[in-house]
Amino acid sequence: TGAARGSAAPFEAHCWVLLARHQAARHPALFGPHDEGAGWHMALTPAVVDSLAEDFGAAHELFASPLNAALPGYCSVFPDVDARFGSSGSFFSFCGTLASEGGSFECNPPFEEHLLRRAVCAVLEALAASTRPLSVAAILPDWPDSEALDIAASSPHCRAQLRIAGEQHAYLNGRQHCCQPRHRVLRQAVGRGCVVIFLQNEAGATTWPVTANRLERHHRA
Repeated sequence: TGAARGSAAPFEAHCWVLLARHQAARHPALFGPHDEGAGWHMALTPAVVDSLAEDFGAAHELFASPLNAALPGYCSVFPDVDARFGSSGSFFSFCGTLASEGGSFECNPPFEEHLLRRAVCAVLEALAASTRPLSVAAILPDWPDSEALDIAASSPHCRAQLRIAGEQHAYLNGRQHCCQPRHRVLRQAVGRGCVVIFLQNEAGATTWPVTANRLERHHRA
């Protein structure tokens, strides 16, 4: 993460505020008295992020934080705090830029159905409106009754789907900044897979073509 900017306060102070805000968001009413679900926003492993960057040009994460961002640009949930560490603000506030400027993005929202549906619909609206090359690799849970997954998969902007079984992949713990090293990488149980859906407009499909070789490399990652 870059140095704090836009304020005379020392970096340590901004860092403390950042950590305090994200810790406060992990309230027992949301995550249980023992913090059982505080890792709900798990991050992609470095190998997967590298694959998206190298083969599909991904340079910006649409759902991340200063604590887990792995690409040069990212959106996050607390822009008032996170902007000092390079955040582009909330994804839903960023959608206008998505449509007007285009680019290649990674979209890994927290796995909550209502939020997933909102995110997918916002991405599809940007794809329909943009005249610039636009590509979004959306990582969605492989839930049989997920409306968000159905909307993305049935869209005319869907160029390919890559289904990955739960036992074939792993995530970085959403608490990777404060958990023990042995808990940093989380292996998923059988049946908890995901689907990577490549959503692109025509210009995006030309700029970042989704080929069989690229899909195979991403699956191996």
